[in-house]
Amino acid sequence: MHQKNNLPPIAALQAFEAAARLGSFTAAAGALESTQPAISQHVHRLEADLGLRLFERQPRGVRLTRSGQQLYEAVADGLSRLAQGYAEARQHSGSAVINLVTD
Repeated sequence: MHQKNNLPPIAALQAFEAAARLGSFTAAAGALESTQPAISQHVHRLEADLGLRLFERQPRGVRLTRSGQQLYEAVADGLSRLAQGYAEARQHSGSAVINLVTD
């Protein structure tokens, strides 16, 4: 049976990573083909769940807090590793074919 983990939804992590990398919720929305309010909602939920502020809101964008920077490094690395693993799995998707013959 599959145990539930304590991870937030991947969409929230992707929204956080994009906003942190781009320094803007609006730019993150464009990169993820989403909306600025959706990115803001994802980030707000992460902040509420953690009980931490991840960004300092500024007139023209956002800047990571110290806690946000630590989380960003972990999330960016994790998403990169997931993408790499997924790409590797796709490369091997047709190479392990098993043929079964029944009478």
